[in-house]
Formats: sequence, C-alpha cells, structure tokens
Amino acid sequence: MSGGWTKVTVHGIKRWVIIFSEQSLAFPLVGSPLDFKGLVASLRELMQRFPDKRTGKNCVYAMEDAALAAFAVFTMQSPSFLAYQRTMKQTKGQSNAHTLFGMNLIPTDNCIRNLLDPVAPSHVTPLFEQTFEALNAGGHIDPFRVSLSSEVDPNSWTLA
Repeated sequence: MSGGWTKVTVHGIKRWVIIFSEQSLAFPLVGSPLDFKGLVASLRELMQRFPDKRTGKNCVYAMEDAALAAFAVFTMQSPSFLAYQRTMKQTKGQSNAHTLFGMNLIPTDNCIRNLLDPVAPSHVTPLFEQTFEALNAGGHIDPFRVSLSSEVDPNSWTLA
C-alpha cells in the first residue's frame, strides 16, 4: 500500500485512517526533505537533542527511540503498535520500527511516558513550523484551505 486515506474496521468500529509509508506523501515530495525518510531523519536529529535527566545505568533506551516510538504509533494503524513491532522482530527478524524509523530498541509504553513527559512541546515547535512553511511554500497546504463565506462569523470558528 502506498499510503493515503482508507477505511478500516478496528474492533468492530469503522473509521477513516491515513496510512503512511515511505511513498505516502504526494509525488513531488518524494526524494525531498519533506518525504517520509526526510521527516523521520529530521525528527531523529531533533529528538537527539531532547533534554534527558537520566543518570547512571538508567539509560537503556535512547531518547530518540522513545520519541520515534511515540511518533510511530500515529503512523501505523495497529491497536498495539509497539507490541506488534516486538512480535514482528521475534518472528520475522525485523520490524517497521527498525526498518522505517531506524529505532534500535523498542521501549515499553511506560518507558516512553516516563522519558517524554518531562519534554516540553516547545522542543518540537521549530520542526513543525519549518515543515509547515515548506509544505505551504510548495503549495501542498492549498488543497486543505477553506474559504468561509462573508455570512459566516469567523470568530465562531476554531481553526487549527
């Protein structure tokens, strides 16, 4: 599957989800810093600079592995992504966590929370802004813009 929106049924509930893969973004982005590999590389570089207050032998997982595991959960549509990745690693010798995200070790859910809870969201703001501006400059945001008629009070809308 090349990525995009698809309808899936998870635990009897039908929903639309977006599926990501290395080729999931629009064709003009493939091979650019905005394609999947470029975004993961940018995330990894940023996450290596996350504050880490651990000391001593309490450093089994790299901060970037924990942060990439948290990010990966949103790109792979699995009810238990991390458990599935561990099973894939055991049965197939590798997992998407390793092949797509370059993670060395897959931390537990609790470990991810413990490592990332102290990291302020402001640490990822620069990358978000750079990515958004690059997408906007390339015209990739335009299809998602909405024009409100003059009859609609813009103060009654919350746009994110």
